[in-house]
Amino acid sequence: MIDANFKKELKEVRECVENLYIYQDCKIGRGTYGHVYKAVPKYPDPTKHHQVFALKLIDGQGFSMSACREIALLRELRHPNLIKLQRIFLSPTDRKVWLLLDFAEHDLWHIIKYHRSAKLKKQAVIVPKSMVKSLLFQILDGIYYLHQNWILHRDLKPANILVMGEGPSRARPSEDRRHGLRPHLPQPPEAARRTRPRRRHLLVSRPGTPPRSEALHEGD
Repeated sequence: MIDANFKKELKEVRECVENLYIYQDCKIGRGTYGHVYKAVPKYPDPTKHHQVFALKLIDGQGFSMSACREIALLRELRHPNLIKLQRIFLSPTDRKVWLLLDFAEHDLWHIIKYHRSAKLKKQAVIVPKSMVKSLLFQILDGIYYLHQNWILHRDLKPANILVMGEGPSRARPSEDRRHGLRPHLPQPPEAARRTRPRRRHLLVSRPGTPPRSEALHEGD
């Protein structure tokens, strides 16, 4: 049984997400396993410029298997074109799990939708080929890193390609420039499975069937 004094001391030193970030009434979306909020620090660091984050609330209570898998992957993977996990918060009262992630101003689907709409209105914005090549290269670079680590995304689509803006002038997709774009690939736990030496586990599925885990042995 946990000592009462220890629980009291732990409660005093534990940092709560409500005390550090402002996110209420700033819901920006919903993922497969939770809600996503736009969060800013209550006490900003004057030495840092980019202080906006995506705060994800995992559905349910406590550490479910899906939450554990997502956290494990996010903590291990490090790549410029993958969303980075900044911090993890656990609320002791309601057992809610919060993930503090990089914030992305746009996603590729809304950029495509914007240019498609502008083209229909005969107000098409010319997209430089260098920008398209840069986006494709960064997307492929992120996918290549995942595949090197034996991870399959399984939900790769324009809406899941997050585009980072590098300045306050990036208000609309048409204003993004090549040096201001950084596509990031979210890493859903249901879309991946880490590997182990000599026994590689992949999560695969066929249309109309639930995903299943298959082990690949050396030489298969």
